[in-house]
Amino acid sequence: MVRVFMFVVVILALTACDSDVDLRSPMNAVTTPSPQSTPETDSEVLVPAQDFPGVVTGLDMRNNQIYLVADEICVYLRQAPLWEPGDYWNGFDTLPSVMISVDQEQVTELERFVSGVLEFEVDESGNEVGTHGYSMDFCFSPLAIRGIQAGSHTIAISIVKISGKTYSYSWVFNII
Repeated sequence: MVRVFMFVVVILALTACDSDVDLRSPMNAVTTPSPQSTPETDSEVLVPAQDFPGVVTGLDMRNNQIYLVADEICVYLRQAPLWEPGDYWNGFDTLPSVMISVDQEQVTELERFVSGVLEFEVDESGNEVGTHGYSMDFCFSPLAIRGIQAGSHTIAISIVKISGKTYSYSWVFNII
């Protein structure tokens, strides 16, 4: 697979205030400066599972357990590991749907960002077979979740592509 790059940087954000807000809807997109915190600038960066297609900040591994170490958890999902030929991710209506939950309660107060250079994927013959950007980023405050207290909690992330293919990841983190 050969990659052709188009220099277009897209940074879109929205804050979802209820579970009916769809990240893929262009009506929910607002142009904003890039997030203040990126994986390259945070001191605590965690890959919570071996096959997880990105990194997480706000959590840290200590004594073989994951702990909340910041007021905010940010999930940075790279698009390329999720991309397959035939995927054209060039707008909110074509991106995978991402849901994050803590202790089986959907996180509805999410800051969402989509950024990166639009990459055109081509096959060996030079035919375009799809597009994708760099990342989909999601930040939230677990301390703002109703009823959350010190102790062990489970975060779950579900990524559903338009084709219906689903990726699911979960891990336990602790609040002290």
